[in-house]
Amino acid sequence: DATGLVDHESIGDAWERTRGKVSILDLLPRQGIGGYGRRGSLDFKLHHTFENGVGFALGLDDVLDWGGTDVPPTAFAVMSARSRWRPLDTEPFSRTYISLGIGNGRFTSEKHNNSIGAFASVAVNLLPQASTFVEWTGQDFTAGLSFVPLPSLPLEITPAVTDLARLAGDGPRFVLGIG
Repeated sequence: DATGLVDHESIGDAWERTRGKVSILDLLPRQGIGGYGRRGSLDFKLHHTFENGVGFALGLDDVLDWGGTDVPPTAFAVMSARSRWRPLDTEPFSRTYISLGIGNGRFTSEKHNNSIGAFASVAVNLLPQASTFVEWTGQDFTAGLSFVPLPSLPLEITPAVTDLARLAGDGPRFVLGIG
């Protein structure tokens, strides 16, 4: 088991033109920070968001890995859309976000990861700084909350429970994202 640190560089503005993103994921072993840099992977993504709130992305995950990983290289394509239900972003339940995509590798079941799988997510903003979401990753069903504790600090916290359908073999477990 491992946790991870992600460093990425983005090029461009997704609202103005196509934006590129390169990520390096460093998988930390359970023994902690002493394993920094020993395991990881390299990812690429191109994405564009149109003025109407529809976006498209193409990506390659785990293109290059070092130190061993249990995730196969993955290619994906995804379309996302934002729906406005109320005129102001500050109003509760004013936005819904839906994503639908296809991919191989990590977007397929553990038993069939040489095939093409579908993935999807739905998120609803509860408050200006908090949203709830559900997602199907192709092998896990996940539900969670995402919030920004302080508007002046660019920090997002995302607690969730994954593998709710018990299809990934490990059973439901808590995951936490901080970014």
